[in-house]
Amino acid sequence: MLAALLAGCGTTSTQTPLSTSAATGSTTPMAVTARGPQLGYLWDAGQKNIYPVLGVAGGAHYAAPLLSAGAAYVSGAVSGSSTGTSVWALLLDGSGTLYALTPGSATPGVIATRVPLDATITFAPGGAYAVVLSRSANSAMLVSGLPAQAQIADLAAPAGISLTGAAVSDRGTVLAGWTASSGVQVGTISATGAAPVASVSAWGGAGFVPGAPAAGQEQAVIADAGTGQLMRLAAIGGSAPTAAALPSGGKLQSPAAVAISGDGHWAFAADSAKQQVVRVDLSGSTAPVSIACACQPSRLVALPGNTIFEVSTDQPAQPAWLLDANALAPRTFFVPALASTAAGSTAAVVAAAAAAPAPRAASKVATGGAR
Repeated sequence: MLAALLAGCGTTSTQTPLSTSAATGSTTPMAVTARGPQLGYLWDAGQKNIYPVLGVAGGAHYAAPLLSAGAAYVSGAVSGSSTGTSVWALLLDGSGTLYALTPGSATPGVIATRVPLDATITFAPGGAYAVVLSRSANSAMLVSGLPAQAQIADLAAPAGISLTGAAVSDRGTVLAGWTASSGVQVGTISATGAAPVASVSAWGGAGFVPGAPAAGQEQAVIADAGTGQLMRLAAIGGSAPTAAALPSGGKLQSPAAVAISGDGHWAFAADSAKQQVVRVDLSGSTAPVSIACACQPSRLVALPGNTIFEVSTDQPAQPAWLLDANALAPRTFFVPALASTAAGSTAAVVAAAAAAPAPRAASKVATGGAR
């Protein structure tokens, strides 16, 4: 969902996006050159494509898409560390095949098959890792080695539970929520098992502080969608992780997503119930701030520098809303919507998949072939 570097008003770059043929899988330059300030890249749910976003905060628009019109992808995500012509993304097609589009590659490479179509893709702040989570299959995978050499590892979810969401750090630590006897347990999951850290009444999102500190010293913020509370987790992965409430000034009602600024100073929580994003000072020096949005905030995905965040692009034929957290007074702004296509919606594809027999575990494919 994102990305070229924003410095001040933006970088000035000449860019030749890539167009990937669905029929052949070949990748060739498009006959379009985008010039001027660029905010980043967004995955558009209506068009099922990745678009460069040109302009500045408050005056942005889409350029030509990266993927050809015939591409059969149903969902995707772009690393927030993609800059200029160096773009990497994960793409899921209607057959359940997961692809990695990496900088300089001739074609998107297959990294997994039989991935459930409801899978969500979440990148780490630095883009080297991603977690792919399916609620219908109650499964999760860690993608590592991005962008150069994508590798897949299955994650072990606790038996008899239902996964509710996940975030991944710049060290590849995965923090997930899963149903418990009362509410939702939040903890780390890996290839070897799970370790609870805290609990909430309902999953409201999670975000790691960017960077890769020493093992066992990572920090994250989680949200409780039931109580509207935020919680700061510290020493994640260590022998004695801690959880402490973060004051949000009573502003949050039903958080749906969490993100952290690149400098680790601010936490942001998307609140779709009150059409706002709430900013919390992790140093405790300033009071929480409510940032209004004429949208239903459902996500918070950072563009480079973690100062511009994607707030909502999951409604076909609707504007994409972004948060400018770098402004003196943080604000939301929109990128005008693209015209709808005749293609079926992702929701319809997922609904059809839900009616089919339960999917088997995803098959993993190494960069050079099956494994």
